Amino acid sequence: MNTPLTSTSVQKGERQERVDRRRFPRYRTNLPVRIRDRQQRTHIGHCFVIAEGGLGATLPEKISVGSIVELLFTIPTHAIPLKILALVRNQIDQQHGLEFLSLTEDNRLLLRQFCDKLATDQRNADKWVAY
Repeated sequence: MNTPLTSTSVQKGERQERVDRRRFPRYRTNLPVRIRDRQQRTHIGHCFVIAEGGLGATLPEKISVGSIVELLFTIPTHAIPLKILALVRNQIDQQHGLEFLSLTEDNRLLLRQFCDKLATDQRNADKWVAY
């Protein structure tokens, strides 16, 4: 399922209001990903959420917050793997949040197109649920 995700809740009076403080919407996805750390170890994992600015991945080993890693993954809308430097922004158990650092304009466009497709797919899926 490709679902846009929101972030935090902010208390406002007695009700809570959803506020999305992210620069880019995130979408659920299912992609294999390879991550190479500074020690040149390769971690094979699973990308479960993606945005134009980064991705979330489950990895078999923990990588420290603040580490710079090299990502290698293929998006379904483009056959050639993307190779991108990323910063580990957060890590809880095996789940890691990675911020893209070295996007070329071509990679940025490919990611935008993929995220747009995920958004369209989700809107279309929501229409089917409504009937």
